Amino acid sequence: MEEEGKKGKKPGIVSPFKRVFLKGEKSRDKKAHEKVTERRPLHTVVLSLPERVEPDRLLSDYIEKEVKGSH
Repeated sequence: MEEEGKKGKKPGIVSPFKRVFLKGEKSRDKKAHEKVTERRPLHTVVLSLPERVEPDRLLSDYIEKEVKGSH
């Protein structure tokens, strides 16, 4: 008869550590799994056409900043 009592899962004294942390892991795993399945790919929308910047202009701006920064 003692074996029957051990086999049946009856709630007894459970340590607070197990109650908080082990139970939390299971629910966290479920939540993480749900989030993965609910995820959708992000869509980017171009608001304006990219502005064409000439390389010479960028170079001159860079040189001006370097000259100003060194003084």
